[in-house]
Amino acid sequence: MMFKRNQQPVFQIPEEGEYNAEVVNWKKGKQATTYSGLTDTVLVTFKLENGDSVFQSMLLVPGPTSLVEKLFNATMGEDEESVHFDKLVGKECGVQIVHHTHGENTYANVVDIFATFEYENEEGIEDDEDFFE
Repeated sequence: MMFKRNQQPVFQIPEEGEYNAEVVNWKKGKQATTYSGLTDTVLVTFKLENGDSVFQSMLLVPGPTSLVEKLFNATMGEDEESVHFDKLVGKECGVQIVHHTHGENTYANVVDIFATFEYENEEGIEDDEDFFE
């Protein structure tokens, strides 16, 4: 009798660094307790230029350091007062990924979001090409 083992590839988190990314999905997250009380969150899925994916939970709070504000500014511009999250899907931006370790687990976290034209490659040259085409 033969037993075929399932040889699934081991999931690897993306390396730390800056990447061009595309917003591929979003969903409403759980509420988080903040200094302002219960705050809504959103979970955004990014596809990185190297094919990896990263998921980031973001507090729905205004302000210049808010990841949600940075995401809308980088993808939609600063002119619109309100935009539905559905309009983010398919939009491109730059993301900075940093690893955080909790216990035995290491997570890839998006800590900054910026417009793709602000992204510079390793040689210091601005890279604003459409990298998903």
